[in-house]
Amino acid sequence: GSGKQGISIDALKIEDSHELKVLAPSAGIFYSTPSPTEPDFVTVGDTLNINDTLCLLEAMKLFRPISLSVFNTMDTDIYPDRNYKIVRINPANSQAVNKGDLLFVIEPV
Repeated sequence: GSGKQGISIDALKIEDSHELKVLAPSAGIFYSTPSPTEPDFVTVGDTLNINDTLCLLEAMKLFRPISLSVFNTMDTDIYPDRNYKIVRINPANSQAVNKGDLLFVIEPV
């Protein structure tokens, strides 16, 4: 390969299902809500599009909203523009995650 940081789409597929993994793009603290008093961005069973915020990742006081579209690059749409259902949410709110950790399991609908 050309030293690209890209994740192969096959690595995200869950065997014998239509489900896809969503992996942490960087290390940080996983936040499932915009603020402690607000509801979660998404819950299991929700359907969302690739621009909907799934969570926030906080590193050095920088809060980065994570949506499926952040994983798509000029040459690869890892998550094509369609709707997805949340099958599983892996980290607990305010849990530290490392780059590549499983954040969500989603399924195209």
